[in-house]
Amino acid sequence: MSEERRVIGYTLEPIYETPPGYVVTQAFILCTSCGSAISSNGGPRYNSVCLKCIEQLDLINRLKQ
Repeated sequence: MSEERRVIGYTLEPIYETPPGYVVTQAFILCTSCGSAISSNGGPRYNSVCLKCIEQLDLINRLKQ
């Protein structure tokens, strides 16, 4: 049973959406660059970047190097 997990942001590694049924903290994950909410639970995750800012800052290519 392989369940695909949706990427919602990045730190040095991808941040995945929490699957149903898991217990998580009710702390926001906020984007370091623009301050928008990446997720309303699972935080804190320091130095997180949302998908919109990842594209703008071209961080995916920088992380792969």
